[in-house]
Amino acid sequence: MLRNIPEEKKQFILNHKYAFICYKKFDSASIVVNQVSYLKITNKEYNSELLSIVKLLKGYCDTSMIKQNLIKEENLYRCACYIIENYQNYQTLVNDPSNLQELIQNFETYMEKNDNTYVVKDKTDRMECCQALKKAERTKRLNKIREKIKKQMKEKFRFCNLYVKNLPDNFTDEMLYELFEKYGRIHSAKTIRKELIQSYMGISRCVKVSAFVCFKDEKSAKDAKVDLNLQDKFPNQARLYVDYHQSKLDRAEFLKLKQIHYMNNGQVKGYGQSNMKNNGQVNSNGTWPKKQEIMKDRNQNMLIQQMQMSGSIYY
Repeated sequence: MLRNIPEEKKQFILNHKYAFICYKKFDSASIVVNQVSYLKITNKEYNSELLSIVKLLKGYCDTSMIKQNLIKEENLYRCACYIIENYQNYQTLVNDPSNLQELIQNFETYMEKNDNTYVVKDKTDRMECCQALKKAERTKRLNKIREKIKKQMKEKFRFCNLYVKNLPDNFTDEMLYELFEKYGRIHSAKTIRKELIQSYMGISRCVKVSAFVCFKDEKSAKDAKVDLNLQDKFPNQARLYVDYHQSKLDRAEFLKLKQIHYMNNGQVKGYGQSNMKNNGQVNSNGTWPKKQEIMKDRNQNMLIQQMQMSGSIYY
């Protein structure tokens, strides 16, 4: 389990000491959890600074006439730690009530974006304190948090993440950066090489290269998509495909809706506009008769086979 962990981190885990404390009252345990993690074990000067800011925050919240957006009592120590770690001139800022209100609002915004959790940056000389959980309960909670973070990241970069395919076999990450960096700041870019063990329909291609490019903002991703999609960028290669990334479930739903659209309009993909409905080859309710359904599938398979043999599409 510890084989792939760096040596310094491994020693920290092995030398880690822990203890269990059970309080008679829930309020006492809640106070400890909300305060101890933000204090230092031996640095008394830091603790006195933190406690003075907590006192100022509590006094401001008690006397302020603006009751909305005030900090909760259980977040006082978190807010004080946030101010110390994120503002160099915090000593002058906290003494001005107008600045204090702005600091509280910034902290509330941070907490809202991070699921009401503040992660301490400076972990030296600190004691972590949290609720004791059984292994199964802790795993369940961590998985829930992980899925929530994944969902938030997916929504955040929904229109920033691009999927690219039909790249040359020797295409690298550096070449990918060079191709896309002119459109804006890149958050991440990665090529994926897939070895095809078995070819289909006589296609003898052993490598399939695709890529994912995630930009910092939506405008850069849109510009790259509009400029590069369906362009002949590489010789002896199919046209470049660039589009927004979709999960397998979203992609399957998209293709299903697309197929329904073609059928409702009497149009089979690849043949262009046809007059099937006018010729009576489609039922009035939009369904295909059994014989015509068989012929439709046969024609589609023949079309796909021709496109594969000509190199228009790959699997």
